[in-house]
Amino acid sequence: MKKYRSHAKINLFLDIISKYKNDYHGIKSIFSEISLYDLIEYDLNESGKLNFIDRDGKLPDDNLLAKAGKVFSGNFKSLDFGIDFYIKKNIPIGGGLGGGSSNAASVLKILNKNNKTCFTKKKMKKMGKTLGADIPFFIDGGIQIVKGIGEKLKKINIKKMDLNILLVFPNTGISTKRAYELIDENGLYKNSRLYKKKYTNLIKSLKQNNYYGIINNLYNTFEEVIYKEYPELKKIYNEILISGADKALLSGSGSTILGFYSSRENMEKGLEKLLKNDRNAIITTPIFNSQTD
Repeated sequence: MKKYRSHAKINLFLDIISKYKNDYHGIKSIFSEISLYDLIEYDLNESGKLNFIDRDGKLPDDNLLAKAGKVFSGNFKSLDFGIDFYIKKNIPIGGGLGGGSSNAASVLKILNKNNKTCFTKKKMKKMGKTLGADIPFFIDGGIQIVKGIGEKLKKINIKKMDLNILLVFPNTGISTKRAYELIDENGLYKNSRLYKKKYTNLIKSLKQNNYYGIINNLYNTFEEVIYKEYPELKKIYNEILISGADKALLSGSGSTILGFYSSRENMEKGLEKLLKNDRNAIITTPIFNSQTD
């Protein structure tokens, strides 16, 4: 049985810059894959069918893995092979870490690798886009500028990155739909130009591996509404700063909150303090090079 790591992502920058007539939102963001991953094990079967088995019972029935399999196989009258997929979830659902989108992209890549007719990455991104805005990012991964509704991607070439990051998982997830409703209710996408300088400075600092340049320009517009709607998250945000972090940041639409520390030693001390507060926290690192299949 083969194994595939389906990595999570974090948002180092996220600004909502517009709302389209179809109710989708235009974003300006910087995504980074991280070391946290769901494990997908798979093996060819003789049934000619795609089977998705959830080892821990965490997946919803209407999950993105099965949808990705359906979209891929829809390009053919029938596949000349079958695969049994076994998923072990480690990425929290509703945590703003893109677990479902990563899983879908992983299924597309695994199927493409095992199919006689291999599609280009452009084609796979197009397939992924029909299922979710974040899926095209995961076809290449690494660290990328993300615009449009998530389909406009540009790789940031980074040779080195020293970021010490804690992920802190609250006991609740946040509906992406509700998070965007809060953006609309407060008209936040109308203020997007205020953060243009942070965006350009962050890209420059990432390329230079400038730690303080990075943390001073991290931004997520959802913080302006999520902490009011979910006061427990604001409490965790403050606990992260008290633990010694130089910066705390909501990832995506939440609910995971990131803590950035100037050294590994400070991060480990911060982790110890957060665990004493009964917080579910783990250490992670960015993946700044694209993953290979």
